Amino acid sequence: MSLAAAALVTILGSACGGGNSALSPTTTTAPPTTPTTAASEGVLHIAPASFQLPAPVSREVLLTDGHHLVALGGLDATKTSTAAVTALDPTSGAVRSSGTLTDPVHDSAGAFLGGRYLVIAGGDGVPAQRTTVQALPAAGGASQPIGNLAQPRADHVAALVNGTVYALGGGQEATTLYTSVEASTDGATWRAAGTLAAPVRYPAVAVVGNAVYVFGGVTTAQGTDTTDIQRYDPATNMTQIVGQLPAPLSHAAAVLLGDSVYLLGGFVNNVISPQVLRVQLPAGTVTPVGTLPTALSDAAAAVVNGVGYLVGGQGATSAPVATVLTLTLTR
Repeated sequence: MSLAAAALVTILGSACGGGNSALSPTTTTAPPTTPTTAASEGVLHIAPASFQLPAPVSREVLLTDGHHLVALGGLDATKTSTAAVTALDPTSGAVRSSGTLTDPVHDSAGAFLGGRYLVIAGGDGVPAQRTTVQALPAAGGASQPIGNLAQPRADHVAALVNGTVYALGGGQEATTLYTSVEASTDGATWRAAGTLAAPVRYPAVAVVGNAVYVFGGVTTAQGTDTTDIQRYDPATNMTQIVGQLPAPLSHAAAVLLGDSVYLLGGFVNNVISPQVLRVQLPAGTVTPVGTLPTALSDAAAAVVNGVGYLVGGQGATSAPVATVLTLTLTR
């Protein structure tokens, strides 16, 4: 698997939805599920990790250097933007504080680029949406502002392809939704890089090959979700709608495992859901393959050494959770 596809496929927590009861930070409310995918892909196993977050969080940025998971910002249990940066070691299960954000934000996007964790814009306080790009050294510490997007942006996603990070979608709450894409090779200087085919807030995102796929999202100021699967080509800065989900979806997370993207939880027809969908690309074939242990939205996900991790999020009461789930394929 390519570096972009494995260590750097980043799903950024973003959500403003409601819901019902939250996962407990210390217990699992349902046994692990083992939905079956196609024989060529194997069986997807979903189970609680041996570790969890030290405190509930949702709408955070989750990044990886290929070895560790790092959760940055998000909303804490009081629904306040947090400055916390938490490092999680999937191998040892160790969890530790790894610094702070100078500017606490949620509904941000991010990437691991040039040996630094980037937190790109996001929402909190005044102004409600930020343009600031913060950088945190890989060793941890306090973040520093290094650049700015052209427009205030939150509820967006980011993807890293061949050393360039792309910020896609989002907007300024429901008042302004963006189709614009911005790109940077260092996080400091940004350039216009085309547009999406349709504006979206709170989509899921994954990199497959050298293309960026954007799944679902909120597509109108009135809060209407879409079924669109959009394919953005960084080589041409062009976007096409290449498929449809079986129902409108937003606030979901995504991981690339094997040759497929798995969409995890989110709001389906405006109801928080535990659904798991498998999307085969480039064909765009979508198949239900099981459920999460409980309904979950606004979680963040990343892949380390072929294992997917779904971190935090909001349970069915919209309360943030501390849960970490693992996703593995076995044949």
